[in-house]
Amino acid sequence: MGNEKAGELWNSFYDIILAHATDEENLKFPNSFPEELYAELINARCFDKLVEFTFNHSSRLAFQVLGWVILNNGAKMPEDIKRLILANSEWEDERDQIEDEEDKAERKRWLLDFQEKVRNYVEGTPVKVPHETRRDVYEKGKSRIRLYIERRQVRKRTRKLFKK
Repeated sequence: MGNEKAGELWNSFYDIILAHATDEENLKFPNSFPEELYAELINARCFDKLVEFTFNHSSRLAFQVLGWVILNNGAKMPEDIKRLILANSEWEDERDQIEDEEDKAERKRWLLDFQEKVRNYVEGTPVKVPHETRRDVYEKGKSRIRLYIERRQVRKRTRKLFKK
């Protein structure tokens, strides 16, 4: 998915999910919940809220992110929701939105792979779907290199200070 809007939607979905955890669960798992708990939170406590949120955003991307959340957590995916996720992840609807040919090819591969995973999905079995684009990976790499260079410069300055 890999764009800012997808990230915002993803955060909103997880805000809804986490809001349905009990105080006891939050105390028991202060850093992160076990995978099984996410499926329980989605299936038993907030599935309808997630679907409502998706419909209120009325965008193809919201349905794609909902599909990603369901697949990633092994949550339930009723047939009507599966059909909506598939209908909102058609390559034909997106092919003219991306100008860069490499980005376009990557998006097409991602959508076709995503659709296949949705079609073959078995509830209760989490399916990992990549959510970063090659551009995201490239930007992370650049950030790591920048950080490395900055750290080296700090070390050099620190050494000079302590040599005096």
